Amino acid sequence: MPLAVVFAGGAALLLAVAASSSPVVAAPFVAGNANLASSASTSGGVAISKVMDPSGHNSFRAIDRWAARMSADNSTLRRRATTSSSVALTNSDNFLYTAPVTLGNGQAFTLDLDTGSSDTWFRGAACHSADQSCGVAGQPAVATTTDNTLVATGKSWSTTYGSGMVVGNIYTGPVTMAGMSARILLGVTTHETGFNTVGDGLMGLAFAGISNIAAAAGAAGAAATTSSNWIDALALQNNVFSFYLSAAANGDTGEMTVGGMDPARFTGAVNYHPLVSETYWQLSWAGGTWAVGAAAAGALDGAVNSVIADTGTSLVILDTAAAAGVNAAIGAKYSAAVGAYVVPCSVATTGPNVTLTFGGAAYAIPASVYVLNAGTTAAGAATCISGFTAGAAQATVGILGDVFLRQYYSVFDKANKQVGFALAVHPQ
Repeated sequence: MPLAVVFAGGAALLLAVAASSSPVVAAPFVAGNANLASSASTSGGVAISKVMDPSGHNSFRAIDRWAARMSADNSTLRRRATTSSSVALTNSDNFLYTAPVTLGNGQAFTLDLDTGSSDTWFRGAACHSADQSCGVAGQPAVATTTDNTLVATGKSWSTTYGSGMVVGNIYTGPVTMAGMSARILLGVTTHETGFNTVGDGLMGLAFAGISNIAAAAGAAGAAATTSSNWIDALALQNNVFSFYLSAAANGDTGEMTVGGMDPARFTGAVNYHPLVSETYWQLSWAGGTWAVGAAAAGALDGAVNSVIADTGTSLVILDTAAAAGVNAAIGAKYSAAVGAYVVPCSVATTGPNVTLTFGGAAYAIPASVYVLNAGTTAAGAATCISGFTAGAAQATVGILGDVFLRQYYSVFDKANKQVGFALAVHPQ
């Protein structure tokens, strides 16, 4: 089966047969308060699409005790959402992590939690698409007409991603996750393209200043007093959230902790890096280097000097020269037929560490983490791909995606404007 590689903003890359021999790249920022998206190079490359996994849709029917008591005044929720709490993340083959989220009066959904974008939206009951992005029979969709906790703003919005786009109407309503609730500006889609994969929508966890929904809602009415950012709306005493991303081979679940960290999920000190921009979770890797084992080494900042910590991207996106150097050193070669750097599956157990050094800290990623199982060919042969690819030059920024974030517990600290990493503790 084809392989879905999810890139920033929830866009997915279909690794399929392509006419070009160009490596996978990520596209530049979408203009105007847009999310970081990804696409194939304009000179060729892989086709962009979403991949439906019918068995991957999970049905969550959590009771929304908070929303049942929801009133127009959000201050009660703000006072209550001051302690830390965690939610389990479902791992879809190491390429996508989703969580159960409740909307309104108890409508249950599964959302992609994405630190690489800033809009939160759900599939609407009136959504239409040509590629099943709006789901198939039995999948959840927002019922706006029977839920009086959802209030229409009379505004519409759209966001364009590398794989497609979403269009819809803007509401205010209570969103509940990890036992915490807040009323936010959110989108209910009427049209989707390129999102026919696991999940019923997306929760953007980057900064509100780049939210398309907030920009479209304007500063009047409910938009004047309601945030588009769920974390901001919680008004946490400890304005921090953190991620443990599980490894599919271990069979455990991932975890997002809201309002703090889970010390059982990491070991050693947390290395913090100050933000260079309060748009994405963006930090400097100027002067940074990469190394493979004790031999090959090179610069991380050949074309870019900053990087985004992004739970919504599957791979690590490097400068073109760095990606070529890393992959050559681990024995990976770009395959136009697969649309990615293909590496012998045996490298997962025999390959060297790849170490990324930036901000005064060295982060070693073992081969068992950066070699990804891409399924089997029609002939039954196993296919594995490298977790490192090119695209930072086109995007004007590097991306630390799930390959990095699986190895390192990540801490997103709004209060102190920093991102921290510590070695994750996985089951043995």
